[in-house]
Amino acid sequence: MRLHRLFTPVIVAVIGLSACATGGDVTSSAAPTDLPTATATATPTSTPTIIPTPTITPTATATRSLLPTLDPKTWEGVETNDEWTPVIREFDGVPMALVPPGSFIMGTTLAQHEYLVELTGSTPDVYLPERPAVRQKVDYPFWIDMTEVTNAQFAVFLNEVGNQTIELRTDTFYFPWYGGFNDLLLTQQGDTWVVEEGYEDYPVVAVNWLAADAFCSWRNARLPTELEWEYAGRGPDSWIYAWGNEFISGSVANTYLGPAEIGSGARDVSWVGAWDMNGNAKEWVYTIFAPYPYNATDGRESSDNSDLYTMRVSRSYTYGGNSPDAARLASRGGASPSSRDQRLGFRCARDFDEGDYQ
Repeated sequence: MRLHRLFTPVIVAVIGLSACATGGDVTSSAAPTDLPTATATATPTSTPTIIPTPTITPTATATRSLLPTLDPKTWEGVETNDEWTPVIREFDGVPMALVPPGSFIMGTTLAQHEYLVELTGSTPDVYLPERPAVRQKVDYPFWIDMTEVTNAQFAVFLNEVGNQTIELRTDTFYFPWYGGFNDLLLTQQGDTWVVEEGYEDYPVVAVNWLAADAFCSWRNARLPTELEWEYAGRGPDSWIYAWGNEFISGSVANTYLGPAEIGSGARDVSWVGAWDMNGNAKEWVYTIFAPYPYNATDGRESSDNSDLYTMRVSRSYTYGGNSPDAARLASRGGASPSSRDQRLGFRCARDFDEGDYQ
């Protein structure tokens, strides 16, 4: 495997920001009265290989740390966001944030739904894919990438395995993993994929789900499930944004003209230390797009990824400076696994193992 190492320090990012809910938003002290509980199941993976990660420091506080002693809360779980001090560990050069067990309200509550309709003037059906809101339990720890996968990282992948082509219909349609637009920052020069200078640390976009899944497997990691992604962003307090329940102008990277350099959002660092989950690129997750409530055992987390037509979930919405609604962690959409979008990228996840701290 070709090595392009860009990041070496181990980082612990600590976020201590919160805000009061307004207009019926979720708070950390109460949950809707009619919320059932569901339990997620983990997907096994193996140890990742070396992938480059850029040297970027977010506006939020970051401190250097040696590998910490394993906190019992890693197994016991947490009940509030503030109970957890973010732990970031590198796996062969890739910083990943540790996510402890816990539970949270997944989706948009009725009160939030009504408030958003009033706030944005949207039709009520816009938020239906996020309902009903259900308290979900995550009963295992896992790791999630600290940043979205970058152009520099994806170039290493393409230069090793190539840009595979997917045949959707016999002798009719062929779709490559990456590409399809004229203004991409990662291009092929001869036999080599090269990133436009200055954009190495931007999230790779125009990547279909099949490529994202293949990349994470190449790293001996995996795409996060939809439940894992939302929990890593919102935490037990079920925050609407990474920092709390009230939108704060300037907190998220404005991606009106396209994705920004990773770590550009001043407060866009989640309770576990993952960057850019409210904003920057939208992100593929593993899950098949299906109605809420989320249920990990109903087929949406099927290990059969040969279906090239069933929609997969994308999370986040790429905040373009027009509405705080766009930056919500509950935002979800669906797209064909073969489709590519100039604002759609991804990050990887990894199962936790006790050997990670030995």
